[in-house]
Amino acid sequence: MKKTFFTLLTITILAATATAQNITNRTWTDGLGGWYCDKAENGNYQFVGGYTDAGLDWELKGIGTDKYKVVDAEFNMSGNGCTVTRMKVIDGYDTENVVLVARNSKNVITALLAELKDWNKDDQLFLDMLDGIYTDSQGKEYNFARESLNGEKFEVQVSDGNMAQCFKLKDGKIYWVEFTDKGIDLYNAVWDDDNPVGYYKMSTFYKSLTKKDQITEILTGQYPYTSMKLVLPSQLDFFTKAQLRVMRNEIYARHGYVFSSADLKAHFSKMSWYKPLNDNSKVQLSQLEQLNVDLIKAWENKSE
Repeated sequence: MKKTFFTLLTITILAATATAQNITNRTWTDGLGGWYCDKAENGNYQFVGGYTDAGLDWELKGIGTDKYKVVDAEFNMSGNGCTVTRMKVIDGYDTENVVLVARNSKNVITALLAELKDWNKDDQLFLDMLDGIYTDSQGKEYNFARESLNGEKFEVQVSDGNMAQCFKLKDGKIYWVEFTDKGIDLYNAVWDDDNPVGYYKMSTFYKSLTKKDQITEILTGQYPYTSMKLVLPSQLDFFTKAQLRVMRNEIYARHGYVFSSADLKAHFSKMSWYKPLNDNSKVQLSQLEQLNVDLIKAWENKSE
């Protein structure tokens, strides 16, 4: 009995240690802010930093392997009492994403943080949204593919200190991007001398580009990255409730979901890639897609 007790005790200690090592001494992000996690003297896990580096924003208490309870929260972090789960999610590029997902008693996501790795979080949404093939009014194609336009590399430029919204070509021309329901509007961008920090601002209109509804066999729709990459909360703040609804349902549409809502049915029936099935029970989302759907739905409701 003693041997069994001490064996169980050892396993419990090791499990608790492993869990602590899984979230501590790491920086976590919602896509904009960054929080460093450390273990406090009381045994809880404290997240310090955020948008202003003002101090403690989140405090979690371990309640099991990869399970935590929120005991204190500031800013827009999840409310007290929410349950937090540490998850590993593989995206469409076979990249492992380690995330902390907070849900309330109704199982609705209230916060999501991803472990911050070697990528520039400020540019990700801009590049994800921009990537694709577009045409102008004369039928000329423009291929945006991960910091390049028609094979020519460009430099991402920050427009307001937070959101990247401009790109600079080798010839020095800088264009401001406005995303539309059909694609993008391009404007000439100029340096804002009136801004004390110094950023670019929108100037004269250049041209409108329409995005093809099918980029590749895998990447389809207005928001193709939602089936390929982890969506982060701060990225969703840039969209309206109507846009979030289309974004969420587009994930289902890629799997052939048959919609009962007339507006969604009309919207997706115009897409060349949409192939509705006869049975919605056959629609199977990946773990990544389901997590993105849950998060988008939560932010959709928040925007009401």
